[in-house]
Amino acid sequence: MANLLLESSAFTKYFQPEAGSDQVISLVDDPSNQTFVSWLTWGAISLLLRHGQNLPLRTLDALQLAVALDLKAQGLLDFFVCADETLCQVAEKEGITVVNPAKNLSLQE
Repeated sequence: MANLLLESSAFTKYFQPEAGSDQVISLVDDPSNQTFVSWLTWGAISLLLRHGQNLPLRTLDALQLAVALDLKAQGLLDFFVCADETLCQVAEKEGITVVNPAKNLSLQE
C-alpha cells in the first residue's frame, strides 16, 4: 500500500483526459493505495471543471478563488481585490464581489 498526496495539476488528470491521465487513474483507483487531496485542491478542481471550458482559468488562480470562496462561506470576505480580468469574471460568477484596481477602487457592493 502506498499513501499518495495528489496536487491539483496531477489530480486534474483524473477528471480531464490528458497526458498522464491513465497513470493517475491507475494510482487513485488502486484499492491498495490511500489517496489524499487537500480541501484547497478539491475547491480548485471544482472551479476548473465548472469554468475551465468557458474561461481560461489557471490552476493558481483557481486555488486563490477557492480560498476566497471559503472565506466568503465563513462570512470573512467582503471584497476580492483582483487585477486579473478572467479571475474577476469567474469570481463574480461565483457570487463574490470583486474590486479590480485597474478599473476602480470602490468598496461598494
